[in-house]
Amino acid sequence: MNFTKHIYSEAGKPAALLLLALAIAFAMASCTKEDSEKLAGSIGDATAVDVSSRVTGFDSNVTGAGATLTAMGNNLSGVKRVFMDGSSSPSVEATESSVTFQVPIDVSLGDKDVYFIFAGNERATARIKVVPLPVIRYISPIAGSTGDEIIAVGANMDFVEKIFIGDASASITEKASDIVAFTVPSGAATGSLFKLESPAGSVSSTDAFIACDGSPGNPLCKTPLNSNGSLEEGDKGVVGDITVPAWGFSGAGSLATVQVISFRDGPTRDGRQGLKLEVLDVGANPWNIEVREESFPVEPNTAYLYTIQANGPEGARVDFTVGLPNYSELGRVEATLSGTWEEISIEFTTGPDDNMIRTPIHFSRPGNIGYVFYLDNLRIVPKN
Repeated sequence: MNFTKHIYSEAGKPAALLLLALAIAFAMASCTKEDSEKLAGSIGDATAVDVSSRVTGFDSNVTGAGATLTAMGNNLSGVKRVFMDGSSSPSVEATESSVTFQVPIDVSLGDKDVYFIFAGNERATARIKVVPLPVIRYISPIAGSTGDEIIAVGANMDFVEKIFIGDASASITEKASDIVAFTVPSGAATGSLFKLESPAGSVSSTDAFIACDGSPGNPLCKTPLNSNGSLEEGDKGVVGDITVPAWGFSGAGSLATVQVISFRDGPTRDGRQGLKLEVLDVGANPWNIEVREESFPVEPNTAYLYTIQANGPEGARVDFTVGLPNYSELGRVEATLSGTWEEISIEFTTGPDDNMIRTPIHFSRPGNIGYVFYLDNLRIVPKN
Protein backbone atom coordinates (compact mmCIF):
# COMPACT_ATOMS: atom_id res chain seq x y z
CA MET A 1 0.00 0.00 0.00
CA ASN A 2 2.74 2.37 0.99
CA PHE A 3 4.81 1.19 -1.92
CA THR A 4 1.96 1.89 -4.30
CA LYS A 5 1.38 5.33 -2.78
CA HIS A 6 5.07 6.13 -3.04
CA ILE A 7 5.14 5.15 -6.69
CA TYR A 8 2.03 7.30 -7.38
CA SER A 9 3.54 10.38 -5.71
CA GLU A 10 6.84 10.15 -7.54
CA ALA A 11 5.09 9.58 -10.83
CA GLY A 12 2.88 12.59 -10.17
CA LYS A 13 5.79 14.99 -9.75
CA PRO A 14 6.37 15.57 -13.48
CA ALA A 15 2.68 16.23 -13.98
CA ALA A 16 2.60 18.61 -11.04
CA LEU A 17 5.70 20.40 -12.24
CA LEU A 18 4.20 20.67 -15.71
CA LEU A 19 1.01 22.18 -14.31
CA LEU A 20 3.06 24.63 -12.25
CA ALA A 21 5.09 25.63 -15.32
CA LEU A 22 1.92 26.14 -17.36
CA ALA A 23 0.42 28.27 -14.61
CA ILE A 24 3.54 30.46 -14.47
CA ALA A 25 3.62 30.77 -18.26
CA PHE A 26 -0.06 31.72 -18.31
CA ALA A 27 0.51 34.35 -15.65
CA MET A 28 3.49 35.77 -17.52
CA ALA A 29 1.52 35.81 -20.78
CA SER A 30 -1.34 37.59 -19.04
CA CYS A 31 1.05 40.19 -17.66
CA THR A 32 2.72 40.60 -21.03
CA LYS A 33 -0.66 41.01 -22.72
CA GLU A 34 -1.78 43.51 -20.10
CA ASP A 35 1.46 45.47 -20.40
CA SER A 36 1.18 45.45 -24.17
CA GLU A 37 -2.42 46.64 -24.03
CA LYS A 38 -1.48 49.33 -21.57
CA LEU A 39 1.35 50.54 -23.80
CA ALA A 40 -1.02 50.59 -26.74
CA GLY A 41 -3.59 52.48 -24.71
CA SER A 42 -6.24 49.85 -25.30
CA ILE A 43 -6.97 48.46 -21.84
CA GLY A 44 -10.17 49.45 -20.11
CA ASP A 45 -10.71 52.59 -18.08
CA ALA A 46 -10.84 50.46 -14.96
CA THR A 47 -7.09 49.83 -15.33
CA ALA A 48 -5.83 52.83 -17.34
CA VAL A 49 -6.64 56.45 -16.67
CA ASP A 50 -7.52 58.34 -19.84
CA VAL A 51 -5.89 61.79 -19.83
CA SER A 52 -6.31 62.50 -23.55
CA SER A 53 -7.63 65.97 -22.77
CA ARG A 54 -4.08 66.97 -21.86
CA VAL A 55 -3.05 66.75 -25.54
CA THR A 56 -4.41 69.80 -27.34
CA GLY A 57 -2.86 69.27 -30.79
CA PHE A 58 0.26 68.87 -32.91
CA ASP A 59 2.64 71.35 -34.49
CA SER A 60 1.53 70.06 -37.91
CA ASN A 61 -1.79 68.80 -39.27
CA VAL A 62 -0.05 65.90 -41.03
CA THR A 63 3.18 63.96 -40.58
CA GLY A 64 5.23 61.22 -42.21
CA ALA A 65 7.24 58.12 -41.36
CA GLY A 66 10.49 59.09 -39.67
CA ALA A 67 9.49 62.74 -39.25
CA THR A 68 9.88 64.66 -35.99
CA LEU A 69 6.51 65.62 -34.52
CA THR A 70 5.58 67.67 -31.45
CA ALA A 71 2.38 67.21 -29.46
CA MET A 72 1.29 70.21 -27.42
CA GLY A 73 -0.75 70.40 -24.24
CA ASN A 74 -0.32 70.45 -20.46
CA ASN A 75 0.96 68.12 -17.73
CA LEU A 76 2.85 66.05 -20.32
CA SER A 77 6.20 65.66 -18.56
CA GLY A 78 5.28 62.16 -17.39
CA VAL A 79 5.13 60.73 -20.93
CA LYS A 80 7.67 57.91 -21.20
CA ARG A 81 6.79 56.23 -24.50
CA VAL A 82 4.87 56.99 -27.68
CA PHE A 83 3.31 54.37 -29.95
CA MET A 84 1.89 54.53 -33.49
CA ASP A 85 0.66 51.59 -35.54
CA GLY A 86 1.96 49.23 -32.85
CA SER A 87 5.52 50.57 -33.10
CA SER A 88 7.36 52.52 -30.43
CA SER A 89 8.96 55.89 -31.21
CA PRO A 90 12.77 55.62 -30.99
CA SER A 91 13.06 59.12 -29.52
CA VAL A 92 10.79 60.85 -27.00
CA GLU A 93 11.42 64.15 -25.19
CA ALA A 94 8.70 65.35 -22.83
CA THR A 95 8.18 68.66 -21.04
CA GLU A 96 5.20 70.04 -19.15
CA SER A 97 3.75 71.56 -22.33
CA SER A 98 5.01 69.35 -25.17
CA VAL A 99 6.15 65.92 -26.28
CA THR A 100 8.57 65.81 -29.21
CA PHE A 101 9.06 62.40 -30.79
CA GLN A 102 10.12 60.66 -33.97
CA VAL A 103 7.33 59.01 -35.91
CA PRO A 104 8.18 55.29 -36.31
CA ILE A 105 9.64 54.62 -39.75
CA ASP A 106 7.31 51.66 -40.41
CA VAL A 107 4.06 53.55 -39.76
CA SER A 108 1.52 53.15 -42.56
CA LEU A 109 -0.33 55.95 -44.34
CA GLY A 110 -3.69 57.36 -43.29
CA ASP A 111 -5.34 58.66 -40.12
CA LYS A 112 -3.48 57.17 -37.16
CA ASP A 113 -3.88 57.13 -33.39
CA VAL A 114 -0.89 58.32 -31.37
CA TYR A 115 -0.66 56.70 -27.92
CA PHE A 116 1.15 58.56 -25.14
CA ILE A 117 2.16 56.28 -22.26
CA PHE A 118 2.77 58.02 -18.94
CA ALA A 119 4.51 56.67 -15.88
CA GLY A 120 1.92 54.72 -13.92
CA ASN A 121 -1.42 53.95 -15.53
CA GLU A 122 -2.18 57.22 -17.31
CA ARG A 123 -2.43 57.28 -21.07
CA ALA A 124 -3.57 59.71 -23.76
CA THR A 125 -4.60 59.32 -27.37
CA ALA A 126 -4.61 61.81 -30.23
CA ARG A 127 -5.10 61.39 -33.97
CA ILE A 128 -3.03 62.62 -36.91
CA LYS A 129 -2.80 61.91 -40.63
CA VAL A 130 0.34 60.21 -41.96
CA VAL A 131 1.22 61.30 -45.49
CA PRO A 132 3.93 60.11 -47.91
CA LEU A 133 7.31 61.77 -48.42
CA PRO A 134 7.71 63.78 -51.65
CA VAL A 135 9.56 61.95 -54.42
CA ILE A 136 11.65 63.90 -56.94
CA ARG A 137 11.69 62.56 -60.50
CA TYR A 138 13.60 65.50 -61.91
CA ILE A 139 14.18 69.21 -61.45
CA SER A 140 14.20 71.46 -64.50
CA PRO A 141 16.12 73.50 -65.30
CA ILE A 142 18.92 73.07 -62.80
CA ALA A 143 20.49 76.35 -63.95
CA GLY A 144 18.96 79.78 -63.58
CA SER A 145 19.17 83.38 -62.47
CA THR A 146 17.34 85.10 -59.63
CA GLY A 147 13.61 85.11 -60.36
CA ASP A 148 13.68 82.33 -62.98
CA GLU A 149 11.07 79.58 -62.65
CA ILE A 150 12.13 76.03 -61.86
CA ILE A 151 9.90 72.98 -61.57
CA ALA A 152 10.23 69.79 -59.56
CA VAL A 153 8.35 66.85 -61.10
CA GLY A 154 7.59 63.74 -59.09
CA ALA A 155 5.05 62.46 -56.58
CA ASN A 156 3.41 63.77 -53.41
CA MET A 157 4.42 67.31 -54.35
CA ASP A 158 1.19 68.74 -52.94
CA PHE A 159 2.61 68.13 -49.46
CA VAL A 160 5.67 70.33 -50.08
CA GLU A 161 5.58 73.36 -47.80
CA LYS A 162 9.04 74.89 -48.28
CA ILE A 163 11.78 74.73 -50.91
CA PHE A 164 15.41 75.68 -50.44
CA ILE A 165 18.35 75.99 -52.82
CA GLY A 166 21.12 75.50 -50.33
CA ASP A 167 20.21 77.87 -47.50
CA ALA A 168 18.21 80.24 -49.73
CA SER A 169 14.43 79.97 -49.41
CA ALA A 170 12.49 79.85 -52.70
CA SER A 171 8.96 81.10 -53.33
CA ILE A 172 6.45 78.42 -54.40
CA THR A 173 4.30 79.58 -57.33
CA GLU A 174 2.41 76.39 -58.26
CA LYS A 175 1.66 73.10 -56.56
CA ALA A 176 -0.11 69.88 -57.54
CA SER A 177 0.29 66.22 -56.65
CA ASP A 178 2.96 65.67 -59.33
CA ILE A 179 4.61 69.09 -59.75
CA VAL A 180 5.73 72.08 -57.75
CA ALA A 181 7.03 75.29 -59.33
CA PHE A 182 9.18 77.89 -57.60
CA THR A 183 11.44 80.84 -58.38
CA VAL A 184 15.19 81.07 -57.90
CA PRO A 185 15.83 83.06 -54.72
CA SER A 186 18.49 85.70 -54.29
CA GLY A 187 21.63 84.19 -52.83
CA ALA A 188 21.20 80.72 -54.35
CA ALA A 189 24.75 79.49 -54.95
CA THR A 190 26.25 77.16 -57.53
CA GLY A 191 26.67 73.65 -56.15
CA SER A 192 23.70 73.88 -53.78
CA LEU A 193 21.19 71.05 -53.68
CA PHE A 194 17.45 71.58 -54.00
CA LYS A 195 15.66 70.64 -50.77
CA LEU A 196 11.91 70.07 -50.55
CA GLU A 197 10.42 70.15 -47.06
CA SER A 198 7.09 68.60 -46.08
CA PRO A 199 5.42 67.42 -42.88
CA ALA A 200 6.67 63.94 -43.74
CA GLY A 201 10.28 65.15 -43.83
CA SER A 202 12.65 66.64 -46.39
CA VAL A 203 14.16 65.29 -49.61
CA SER A 204 17.10 66.66 -51.57
CA SER A 205 17.94 66.47 -55.25
CA THR A 206 20.91 64.62 -56.69
CA ASP A 207 21.48 67.43 -59.21
CA ALA A 208 23.14 70.60 -57.95
CA PHE A 209 22.02 74.11 -58.86
CA ILE A 210 24.02 76.31 -61.25
CA ALA A 211 23.73 80.03 -60.56
CA CYS A 212 23.77 81.74 -63.95
CA ASP A 213 24.16 85.15 -62.27
CA GLY A 214 27.74 84.16 -61.53
CA SER A 215 28.36 81.56 -64.25
CA PRO A 216 27.12 83.02 -67.56
CA GLY A 217 29.64 80.92 -69.49
CA ASN A 218 28.22 77.60 -68.28
CA PRO A 219 26.64 75.77 -71.25
CA LEU A 220 23.35 75.41 -69.33
CA CYS A 221 23.23 79.18 -68.83
CA LYS A 222 23.63 79.98 -72.52
CA THR A 223 20.62 80.56 -74.76
CA PRO A 224 20.43 77.71 -77.31
CA LEU A 225 20.54 78.50 -81.03
CA ASN A 226 17.76 76.01 -81.73
CA SER A 227 14.18 76.62 -80.64
CA ASN A 228 11.69 74.31 -78.92
CA GLY A 229 14.35 71.80 -77.94
CA SER A 230 12.27 70.67 -74.96
CA LEU A 231 9.03 70.42 -76.96
CA GLU A 232 7.34 73.03 -74.77
CA GLU A 233 5.89 74.93 -77.71
CA GLY A 234 2.80 73.52 -79.38
CA ASP A 235 0.25 70.93 -78.38
CA LYS A 236 0.79 67.41 -77.17
CA GLY A 237 -0.50 64.53 -79.29
CA VAL A 238 0.44 62.19 -82.14
CA VAL A 239 2.56 63.61 -84.94
CA GLY A 240 0.32 63.71 -87.99
CA ASP A 241 -2.58 64.91 -85.89
CA ILE A 242 -0.45 67.80 -84.66
CA THR A 243 2.51 69.75 -85.98
CA VAL A 244 5.54 70.35 -83.77
CA PRO A 245 7.15 73.78 -84.09
CA ALA A 246 10.79 73.61 -85.32
CA TRP A 247 10.75 69.80 -85.68
CA GLY A 248 10.50 67.50 -88.69
CA PHE A 249 9.88 63.76 -88.97
CA SER A 250 10.40 60.87 -91.40
CA GLY A 251 8.57 57.56 -91.05
CA ALA A 252 6.09 58.91 -88.52
CA GLY A 253 2.83 57.00 -88.88
CA SER A 254 4.10 54.35 -91.30
CA LEU A 255 7.13 53.01 -89.43
CA ALA A 256 6.84 54.65 -86.03
CA THR A 257 4.35 56.31 -83.72
CA VAL A 258 5.73 59.67 -82.64
CA GLN A 259 4.07 61.75 -79.93
CA VAL A 260 4.60 64.88 -77.92
CA ILE A 261 3.74 63.86 -74.36
CA SER A 262 3.19 65.62 -71.06
CA PHE A 263 5.21 64.73 -67.97
CA ARG A 264 1.95 63.17 -66.77
CA ASP A 265 1.78 60.83 -69.79
CA GLY A 266 5.21 59.23 -69.52
CA PRO A 267 8.91 59.83 -68.93
CA THR A 268 10.15 63.35 -69.65
CA ARG A 269 13.39 64.93 -68.50
CA ASP A 270 13.07 68.68 -68.93
CA GLY A 271 10.14 71.05 -68.67
CA ARG A 272 6.59 69.79 -68.97
CA GLN A 273 6.66 68.02 -72.37
CA GLY A 274 8.89 65.64 -74.27
CA LEU A 275 9.01 63.36 -77.31
CA LYS A 276 8.01 59.68 -77.37
CA LEU A 277 8.77 57.38 -80.33
CA GLU A 278 7.73 53.73 -80.74
CA VAL A 279 9.34 51.76 -83.58
CA LEU A 280 6.70 49.69 -85.43
CA ASP A 281 8.77 48.54 -88.39
CA VAL A 282 12.00 49.54 -90.15
CA GLY A 283 13.06 50.61 -93.61
CA ALA A 284 16.17 49.89 -95.61
CA ASN A 285 18.18 52.69 -93.99
CA PRO A 286 18.60 54.01 -90.44
CA TRP A 287 17.23 57.42 -91.50
CA ASN A 288 13.93 55.94 -92.66
CA ILE A 289 12.79 56.71 -89.11
CA GLU A 290 14.12 60.16 -88.30
CA VAL A 291 13.31 63.03 -85.97
CA ARG A 292 15.16 66.31 -86.30
CA GLU A 293 15.23 69.96 -85.53
CA GLU A 294 14.83 71.59 -88.93
CA SER A 295 17.51 73.92 -90.30
CA PHE A 296 18.42 76.90 -88.14
CA PRO A 297 21.22 79.48 -88.45
CA VAL A 298 24.75 79.22 -87.07
CA GLU A 299 27.98 81.17 -87.47
CA PRO A 300 30.74 79.93 -89.82
CA ASN A 301 34.04 78.74 -88.32
CA THR A 302 32.53 78.38 -84.86
CA ALA A 303 32.75 75.58 -82.29
CA TYR A 304 29.44 74.36 -80.86
CA LEU A 305 28.21 71.90 -78.26
CA TYR A 306 25.20 69.66 -78.99
CA THR A 307 23.45 67.94 -76.07
CA ILE A 308 20.22 65.96 -75.80
CA GLN A 309 18.59 63.80 -73.14
CA ALA A 310 17.70 60.32 -74.40
CA ASN A 311 16.03 57.29 -72.86
CA GLY A 312 15.57 53.90 -74.47
CA PRO A 313 15.84 50.16 -73.79
CA GLU A 314 19.22 48.85 -72.77
CA GLY A 315 21.19 47.86 -75.85
CA ALA A 316 19.04 49.82 -78.31
CA ARG A 317 21.05 51.66 -81.00
CA VAL A 318 20.31 55.20 -82.11
CA ASP A 319 22.34 57.54 -84.35
CA PHE A 320 22.57 61.16 -83.20
CA THR A 321 23.93 63.50 -85.86
CA VAL A 322 24.50 67.17 -86.64
CA GLY A 323 24.67 68.11 -90.30
CA LEU A 324 24.10 70.58 -93.08
CA PRO A 325 21.00 71.00 -95.24
CA ASN A 326 22.84 69.10 -98.03
CA TYR A 327 22.91 66.01 -95.71
CA SER A 328 26.67 66.11 -95.03
CA GLU A 329 27.51 65.61 -91.36
CA LEU A 330 29.51 67.73 -88.93
CA GLY A 331 29.25 65.28 -86.04
CA ARG A 332 27.84 61.87 -85.13
CA VAL A 333 27.38 59.59 -82.13
CA GLU A 334 26.24 56.01 -82.71
CA ALA A 335 24.83 55.42 -79.23
CA THR A 336 23.98 52.17 -77.49
CA LEU A 337 21.48 53.22 -74.86
CA SER A 338 21.60 52.15 -71.22
CA GLY A 339 17.92 51.79 -70.30
CA THR A 340 17.69 55.06 -68.39
CA TRP A 341 17.99 58.78 -69.06
CA GLU A 342 21.42 59.80 -70.33
CA GLU A 343 22.96 62.82 -72.00
CA ILE A 344 24.33 62.49 -75.53
CA SER A 345 26.81 65.18 -76.50
CA ILE A 346 28.58 66.15 -79.72
CA GLU A 347 31.23 68.82 -80.19
CA PHE A 348 31.47 70.13 -83.74
CA THR A 349 32.82 73.09 -85.70
CA THR A 350 31.19 74.75 -88.68
CA GLY A 351 33.12 75.42 -91.86
CA PRO A 352 33.76 78.79 -93.53
CA ASP A 353 30.63 78.50 -95.68
CA ASP A 354 28.33 76.86 -93.13
CA ASN A 355 25.48 79.03 -91.90
CA MET A 356 22.61 76.54 -91.40
CA ILE A 357 22.51 73.16 -89.64
CA ARG A 358 20.01 70.42 -88.77
CA THR A 359 19.99 67.60 -86.20
CA PRO A 360 18.80 64.23 -87.63
CA ILE A 361 18.33 61.33 -85.18
CA HIS A 362 17.94 57.85 -86.74
CA PHE A 363 16.01 54.91 -85.26
CA SER A 364 15.41 52.53 -88.20
CA ARG A 365 17.36 49.45 -87.12
CA PRO A 366 15.89 45.90 -87.04
CA GLY A 367 16.81 45.44 -83.38
CA ASN A 368 14.70 48.46 -82.42
CA ILE A 369 11.34 47.07 -83.56
CA GLY A 370 8.90 47.29 -80.66
CA TYR A 371 11.16 49.58 -78.67
CA VAL A 372 9.97 52.86 -77.16
CA PHE A 373 12.30 55.87 -76.96
CA TYR A 374 12.06 59.25 -75.26
CA LEU A 375 13.89 62.46 -76.16
CA ASP A 376 14.04 65.81 -74.40
CA ASN A 377 16.01 69.04 -74.05
CA LEU A 378 17.95 69.25 -77.33
CA ARG A 379 20.35 72.19 -77.04
CA ILE A 380 23.03 73.65 -79.30
CA VAL A 381 25.13 76.41 -77.78
CA PRO A 382 28.49 78.03 -78.61
CA LYS A 383 31.26 76.02 -77.01
CA ASN A 384 33.32 79.06 -76.03
